[in-house]
Amino acid sequence: MFDTDKKDAAFSMPLLDVPVLSQWPDFPTGCESVSAVMLLSYHGYDVDVSTFVKNFLPKNNVFYKEKGKRFGPDPFEFFVGDPKKRNAYGCMAPVIEKALISCMKCENRVRNLTGAGFDMLCRDHIDWGRPVLVWVTIGMMESYPGNDWYLKDGSHFYWPANEHCMVLIGYDDQHYYFNDPYEGKKTAYEKEICTLRYNTLGKQALTVV
Repeated sequence: MFDTDKKDAAFSMPLLDVPVLSQWPDFPTGCESVSAVMLLSYHGYDVDVSTFVKNFLPKNNVFYKEKGKRFGPDPFEFFVGDPKKRNAYGCMAPVIEKALISCMKCENRVRNLTGAGFDMLCRDHIDWGRPVLVWVTIGMMESYPGNDWYLKDGSHFYWPANEHCMVLIGYDDQHYYFNDPYEGKKTAYEKEICTLRYNTLGKQALTVV
């Protein structure tokens, strides 16, 4: 990683001018919501993170035990916990997709791009001026099975440690560039490590058209 503020002259193409927001100090586990608000701001929507989290983000923090097993929320349906708290978990792309649709009141503008590779995200969206939310890891650190619980369908879920959401805003031959809410600034990572972490998190991505 390096700080793009010191490397602007090295860019081979302009970065998308997406407003940068930090998740600190108010939303220590709210990277997904902060990234979503950056995307909304880019498209001209006047909404702050507090409003997005309060009014549009599906949240659930109910854990319980049944027959000796710990059950909890499905992170593909809810943000698990409260993004204002450090001990919360997070959520996956379908939750933010639902929140964006609710906020924008326009279902046909939100695109779930899960399964698309970085090359396709860049060719079909970044090149056309559309930033993309991607699920990777904090600092592109390695992910591993974290805390676990059972979902209502009986499946055993392991939270992916270091899960993180950022806004993809550009690329060159060697790097992908992001608005990183954890860092509160533009960042860049080598393509290989980005792809590895993105794949580990299930190739989850969203955009607005």
